[in-house]
Amino acid sequence: MFLPLLFTLLAPGLPRSGLQPIAVPSRPSSDTTVHIASGGWELAGTLTIPVGRKGRVPAVLLLNRAAGTRNEYDLVASELASLGIASLRVDLRGHGESTNRGRFVPGAANMDSLLQGTGSDIVAAAAFLMHRPEVDPTRFGVVGASYSGEFAVSEAREGKLKASMYAMLSPGSLSDESIRWLDQQPGQWLLLASRQEAAASTREVIAMVADSSTRAEMILVDGPGHATGLLATTPGLPQQLAHWLAEHLGPAPAAGAAPGCGREARSIACSRQGSKRR
Repeated sequence: MFLPLLFTLLAPGLPRSGLQPIAVPSRPSSDTTVHIASGGWELAGTLTIPVGRKGRVPAVLLLNRAAGTRNEYDLVASELASLGIASLRVDLRGHGESTNRGRFVPGAANMDSLLQGTGSDIVAAAAFLMHRPEVDPTRFGVVGASYSGEFAVSEAREGKLKASMYAMLSPGSLSDESIRWLDQQPGQWLLLASRQEAAASTREVIAMVADSSTRAEMILVDGPGHATGLLATTPGLPQQLAHWLAEHLGPAPAAGAAPGCGREARSIACSRQGSKRR
């Protein structure tokens, strides 16, 4: 499998290292619809567990964007399962099928109050996933999209959420404090966005991370879309994201696979000039 060429940024003075596509045989998985209680809300989620696993497996929590749903992560979850990684994609309060107390409508009144407590949803979903008997809680990642990324990092900064890896898709509200906190964590973290982001706040975050972050890997793609919407508009991007997550969580790549940007890489982004279009 070959993944598309992506535009990347590299911090001045930091070395490049190549990331080549990794061909991994398809592995069956099982999907289960779950419901998680959080402050009176009933959160709908889809739990995906690789079939035929040996021992506990890494896991990733996939969080929706504003006005988005967990279904935008379907291809990412499938690819993660093929790599031996479990996942939980969840509709946070007011989104998708998690609307027993109201629905988020962009631009409508009182939407900020509707979303208050979203951080508690993330903590509840993470606890559900990490306590699954199939999951290794020491290899646990979180993917936030637009608003949910800042909520996740805020909970982590307060010690309520513990993950070994974070990825942010088109974050528009990622604060200076959150960026500094992410840079203080042991491993790299990912910022993925479009070069044509419409929101000024997202463009400001991209510039801030490119200028100041010491631990971020940044992947920018061409074309329309925002956050998880990019997964539908950029061919191969769901697979690219899944492989980045797999590289930073384990398991090890298949024998003979080309090396990636390893955890020790100091670059803010890895060159994908060797990638080929399918």
